[in-house]
Amino acid sequence: MLGRRTLSDLLLGALTWLLVLSSLANAAPARISNSGYTLLSPSRRVKPRIPRTKQELRDIYFMQAPPKDKSCFFSGMKVRGVKADPVHNTLWAKLLCHGAGLTTIDDLWTEEDMSEPSFWEGRITASAYERIIIWMSQIFAEETTGTAYLVIADSLEPKTASIFFRHEFGAIKAGGKVTEIKRLNFSNMWINDPTTGRIWWKKGDEDPLSWP
Repeated sequence: MLGRRTLSDLLLGALTWLLVLSSLANAAPARISNSGYTLLSPSRRVKPRIPRTKQELRDIYFMQAPPKDKSCFFSGMKVRGVKADPVHNTLWAKLLCHGAGLTTIDDLWTEEDMSEPSFWEGRITASAYERIIIWMSQIFAEETTGTAYLVIADSLEPKTASIFFRHEFGAIKAGGKVTEIKRLNFSNMWINDPTTGRIWWKKGDEDPLSWP
């Protein structure tokens, strides 16, 4: 048989445990934070800093240069004289590039989704977003070395007004670190070996033809 003191101790312990469980059940859930983001309060997430110059963009967000012979470019295109869907082209091109082990504009920064409008939503104007994308593109091109790759389908050509022709291609040539650009077929389901792409431009050559 249990003594009176032992029985009292057991009852007291059980009561204490019930009180602890009750207090935990009634407590407000704690906020869980990860990398500055409060998971239970999306509206309180840390807002991204807005760069006002290309150098500020480098200083705030640039993380690493693309490996040599690994940069993969793509940009605005035309299909029978009509601008192709940029969202479809961008997503598909990134899938092809990454599937082939190549690096895209998204892989240089501390934030993976910086090129997406949703990253800056409610913070900047459309013109400011376009300016940031141009800076990102120029930095990507300036940091590219060796062989670069350009994703274009056989039925398409880059436009003269595209980001690639207006900003990336010029930065590639000005940097002097790219020896050649190989053209990869955008219409293939997958790029198994990007080294088999045909030469689109070599350092010192005339500029390839483009659509007006």
